[in-house]
Amino acid sequence: MPRDMTVDAFFELWHDTIQKILKQGTADYYKLRYDVSIKPIIGNMKLADVKVNHCQMIVNRMVDNGSANSTIARTCTVMRSIFNYAVECDIIMKSPCRIKMSKSVGKQKKDREVLTIDTQKKFLQYIKGRCYENHYRFVL
Repeated sequence: MPRDMTVDAFFELWHDTIQKILKQGTADYYKLRYDVSIKPIIGNMKLADVKVNHCQMIVNRMVDNGSANSTIARTCTVMRSIFNYAVECDIIMKSPCRIKMSKSVGKQKKDREVLTIDTQKKFLQYIKGRCYENHYRFVL
């Protein structure tokens, strides 16, 4: 593998490899995270030129855009996996993705409210005869 390979080119190689060992949905989600958050910032860079601050820029941009903490954490997982694989392939000496995630970074999950018995009864009356009635009844 050439040492002047771009992040985009290496991602394609890495993604082809992980597709064989991960569930298709997981591999697709990793591609989505790459395309949306990573590629716009470092995709055209040479793999060897990516530094810690570039990875931090990706996280900072996601925080600024209001991404959820879990989305940011998953994006970091993708970045770590890509760069760790590049280390294993002897393309780079060490991974530039050494970001420590805090639970308070990004948008936090909203508190969920449980439906009261009265609200459940009203909902069941409303869906009576509709196509997904049995599904909703089962869930409740």
